[in-house]
Amino acid sequence: MRYRPLLGVLAFGLVMLPLTSCTDDPSLTSIIISPTSFTATLTLLPNGSPAPASEQLWTQYTATGYYTHPDHQPITKDITNQVTWLSYTPLLVTINSSGVATVAGTATGFTQITASMPGFHGIVTSSASTFTVNLPSSITTSDVVSLNILPTNPIVSSLNTNEGFVVIGTTGTGATEDLTTSATWTSSNTAVATIGAKTGLATALSDGTSTIVATYANPDGFQATAYTNLTVQ
Repeated sequence: MRYRPLLGVLAFGLVMLPLTSCTDDPSLTSIIISPTSFTATLTLLPNGSPAPASEQLWTQYTATGYYTHPDHQPITKDITNQVTWLSYTPLLVTINSSGVATVAGTATGFTQITASMPGFHGIVTSSASTFTVNLPSSITTSDVVSLNILPTNPIVSSLNTNEGFVVIGTTGTGATEDLTTSATWTSSNTAVATIGAKTGLATALSDGTSTIVATYANPDGFQATAYTNLTVQ
């Protein structure tokens, strides 16, 4: 008979165990952003130059968080105002903390938008959404309106080695030209790779990924931009 109180305590503990395990907060495992892609047409002034950013097209991005919990169905939450938003090329498109992405008003091309937030296993980052900015189709100009960087998303396997990039510009008339030494080159992560501002020659310094950006300014101030990723491993 002296074992009955002990058995009662054990039974109570076994009953309560599933209940206490449910008190753990669900864990963020993935983020989905919308729209998955977006295309805007640059607003121009009567003289053909880009209008101010306040007059450019904008769109609202939303972020949905997917949370998992042991022995429960996954749940979703609107986390648009909780994530950290990032535009890979803010010269082209800016995005604020509320997910409002706006054409910057000075360039054409495309960038990528992502959202990130701490999760159970570290920072959770969404798949990228491509935001493209085009000139109106009726506009024909000798200005360079788009750039194309080559090679695309190269991988370098040795440190202190060089990767040469070229950039080809396309004008509003459809003509193309090599602008490698006329464009301005930047690296988003100089700890991973540096790049000559007027040469397009990148040097791998450490493992990781850096976004390589090329920007070309036309004589009238109109700019075009493009980017690619350089991975060092």
